[in-house]
Amino acid sequence: MSDLGRLASRGLAALLVAMMSAKCAHPRTTTDIVQDPNAIKVSGPLVVGFFPASGASLGEFNGSDEDSPLVAAKDHLKWALDNVKTCMGSKGVEVREVYANRLSVDNQGKADSFDLIESSGESIGCYIVAPGRAPAIVRAGDESTSLVLACQASASVYFSMPECCPEGLVCCPDGTWRSQGTSCAVADR
Repeated sequence: MSDLGRLASRGLAALLVAMMSAKCAHPRTTTDIVQDPNAIKVSGPLVVGFFPASGASLGEFNGSDEDSPLVAAKDHLKWALDNVKTCMGSKGVEVREVYANRLSVDNQGKADSFDLIESSGESIGCYIVAPGRAPAIVRAGDESTSLVLACQASASVYFSMPECCPEGLVCCPDGTWRSQGTSCAVADR
């Protein structure tokens, strides 16, 4: 192999390693210094519904295709946030909706951010937080319908508001929630 061939081969290998490292990088970062001037500031109990801006800009998302998974996901997120606002809004919980490529939150000088660049269930969900507390993050996963109950139930548990637990669920003191008729007691192991 010529010197030029070896050089090209090393360059290609370095490029592949760099590309694989970038793809495998964890999309969520936490730092002690807030650097994003657009970060959402946590000043009280807060639930942020998040959705990727890239999904909002897709053609099928403009409402022309009501059967689109993105349209359904947006509807489920809005429904989940409406449920939270209905029960918790009058109790001081702020509810916000964000369409962005990156969600950034400033919680008393601690920054939490993660990418929302995919139009997937991992980039759709609810960020539940209060000043000085670690957040609870509920993601849609494979089924955006899960947000309708999961966001409200998780917020009910996080903010200790059992009266806001969705109908058909029991929000337990240990921070979990279960279907009605299921005991909150931990089963024998």
